[in-house]
Amino acid sequence: MEAQAKTFGRKGMLAGGVGALVAAALGRVSTAQAANGEPLLLGKENTADETTSLNFTKQPTAAGAPDGDALAVAFGDGSVRIGAGTLGGTAVFGQVGKPRQSQPWDTAAAGWFTGGENPGAIGISDSHIGVIGLSGPVPAISPSELDPAGGHFVGAGEAAGLCSRSDSMPGAIGMSSTNVGLVGATGGATEDDDALYSLMASGVHGIGAKEPGVCGRSETVGVLGESKSIGAWGAAGPDELDVTQVPSFPTGVWGQASGRSIGVLGNAPFIGVWALAAKAPGPPQLPAVQKPTGLWAQCDVEDGVGVLALHDGGGTALAVQGRAEFSGVGGGTLNRRGDAFIGDPHIRSDSLVIVTLNGDPGKGAPWVDIQPGKGFMVHMTEPTNRAVPFSYMVLDAREAA
Repeated sequence: MEAQAKTFGRKGMLAGGVGALVAAALGRVSTAQAANGEPLLLGKENTADETTSLNFTKQPTAAGAPDGDALAVAFGDGSVRIGAGTLGGTAVFGQVGKPRQSQPWDTAAAGWFTGGENPGAIGISDSHIGVIGLSGPVPAISPSELDPAGGHFVGAGEAAGLCSRSDSMPGAIGMSSTNVGLVGATGGATEDDDALYSLMASGVHGIGAKEPGVCGRSETVGVLGESKSIGAWGAAGPDELDVTQVPSFPTGVWGQASGRSIGVLGNAPFIGVWALAAKAPGPPQLPAVQKPTGLWAQCDVEDGVGVLALHDGGGTALAVQGRAEFSGVGGGTLNRRGDAFIGDPHIRSDSLVIVTLNGDPGKGAPWVDIQPGKGFMVHMTEPTNRAVPFSYMVLDAREAA
């Protein structure tokens, strides 16, 4: 036979509920009461085998703001408060510590927890997930399909899984003692999530199948890599990455590849790759390039080198396919005596000067008299008796590196 439901006044019912919750919170539990339809009793442990419900029917204010709690329990000093069923607002409200001056957001929420100087909410699991957060249309996924984690956040439809925001401190921090601090995976890389647990230890690891693993976008610096060793490391190709094969000297960008891959590629309608050896760090001035350039290398350090080509095995250090232009190439004209002076303050005593006559000089042959730091004279062994144009090229000797 079902127990006959009993009715109580609002004041009596709330008093009984408040007393039971406060007693449980304070640990003062007395003889248990167990009878469906009986009132909640102060100072007693109350049990039932059917659902206990309280319908709070007070209407909201004209502005639609929440107005009162369906059930509220608090210590006398207000340091601990439990509220349940705020109409149009928070379904469950929990507070530890003195109330804050600021009030909760003026919006509906299933749960609102404030801890003062203590944690607002704690989720603990021995072997699975401490906290699960879902947003958007509920996905067809079971918690048992999720990997064990302190927190698991899932966004479906157009909802984000996790959004972190801060006014003056980091928006999100990922830390790990021996693995990856923060892993970001997209596209096909998410199909095998077990592989995400065996990555090379790093602060941030971005993975994509046919999609970019990491994308940086900014009006100033999209991606910044800073290190006392290697600032940014790019690797490509079919072979596994060997983290031990890295430069032993500080490097801003290190690019490497295996197979028929490319370590560093620059593609632009103006300058594809710009290499600069400067006296001091800082933003350089855009070079005065006369024409689009695939590789632009420059140096403003005294005795420095803009481009150094080296082959330790004795092979070809520099190969040029197509025409080559040199600033050390020029021209002049021999006078009737067969002489001409070319000024060059950078010429050295061991410089090589190659002269090509562009006209018939007669019986004589040319020779060069180098004047270090000034230039060089082109002489003919016999007078030409006419003006003869010529071209020249100056090359400097370099000791083996």
